[in-house]
Amino acid sequence: MVELVVLLLVVVAVVLLIRPRLAPPLDQPLVVVQSGRFHATLAPQLEAALPLLEAISQQVQEARLPAGDSGTLYFRVQDNAVAAPGLPFYLLALTRRENMLYFQAIQSSQAARAPDAGGYHATLTSFSAAVMESVPQTTVVADVGEKLGQLAARIATERGVTMARLLPGQ
Repeated sequence: MVELVVLLLVVVAVVLLIRPRLAPPLDQPLVVVQSGRFHATLAPQLEAALPLLEAISQQVQEARLPAGDSGTLYFRVQDNAVAAPGLPFYLLALTRRENMLYFQAIQSSQAARAPDAGGYHATLTSFSAAVMESVPQTTVVADVGEKLGQLAARIATERGVTMARLLPGQ
């Protein structure tokens, strides 16, 4: 009987030691670069947003938008693949410079912790500006930004994701 208990304990210990563990949540932003396509800076726990960003990037490449660069577009995104307790939506900034897409995403809770910063739009604008600081400014073509925003929203809708434009003061 004692041997059976010892054997059971050894089996449980071995199973606990060799089973795969879940990766701990990241506490640093995740930076993903796909050369010539896009550059994404994602706040911790937003790595699940990557498939949407890849789909947007792919469709933009295929759509062949007009030449030129866009201003930064800001969105409030509700995506069930990313949703978690306390994280019903996230904030996404999107810019096109020299045919490269730049994404920056932060959690809505990051903006909520800084209510004096001017709301979601202001917090996202600040984060995006800090990330884009090293990317040279270019001439913005308004039509490119409008088409990029429409394309991103259409792709999101096709994937069951809600993307709403964020305006100053929101």
